[in-house]
Order: sequence, then structure tokens, then C-alpha cells
Amino acid sequence: GKKSKAELEAEKAAKELEEQRLAAEAERKKKEDELAAEEAAKKLKEEQIQFRTDELERLKQSYEDMLPVIEKRMEKLESRQKEIADGEDWAAYTSCSYKPRVTEADLNTYITETNGRPEMSLSESL
Repeated sequence: GKKSKAELEAEKAAKELEEQRLAAEAERKKKEDELAAEEAAKKLKEEQIQFRTDELERLKQSYEDMLPVIEKRMEKLESRQKEIADGEDWAAYTSCSYKPRVTEADLNTYITETNGRPEMSLSESL
């Protein structure tokens, strides 16, 4: 039953070697896992970049495909707005109103030009 001192030391040395082997194995496994994680992160980043690049290309192509349609609609809109404006001008002209047609821009110009001038009486202005 009893083990000799040499056997106990041999078992102790074997146990230490086994612990060192297990520690080295754990360290190797940890490094492998870290490398695998880095590779997975790198691959994911590359896939995301490729997805964004493809998406950008699709959007660019979609925009280019729609550009003629958008331009045509803009031309129609501008034409229709001109027709409406011309119709309003003609209606105002034929209404024979003696009231001046003043736009907001005209009013702003008038206020800017007259601002700061002293007010005159009617007789002074004539």
C-alpha cells in the first residue's frame, strides 16, 4: 500500500507535467478561439462592406432609371404652373380692376426703400 518517496515524487512530477500540459492546451485553445473570433469579425465586416456597396449600386441604378421619369414630370409640372400663372394674369387683366396687383416681393421692396425716410405731408410730396 505505501508508496515510496521516489514514487510520490514521480507522481507529483507527472501531475505537474499534466497540469502544465492542460494549461498549455487551454492557452492554445484560447488563442485559437481568439483567432477564430477575429477572422469571423473580419469576415462579417467584409460582408457588411460588400452589402453596402451592392446596396449603393442598386440605389444608384434605381435613381438613374427614374431620372428620365422625374425630369418629364418636372417639365409637366413647370408647364402646368406656367399655364396657371398665365391664366391668373389674364383673369386679372380682363377683370378691369383699378386696384393694383401687388406681390409680397413688391411690398417688401417698397417698405425697404421707404424705411428711414421722414414722413411727408401730402402738400410736401407734391
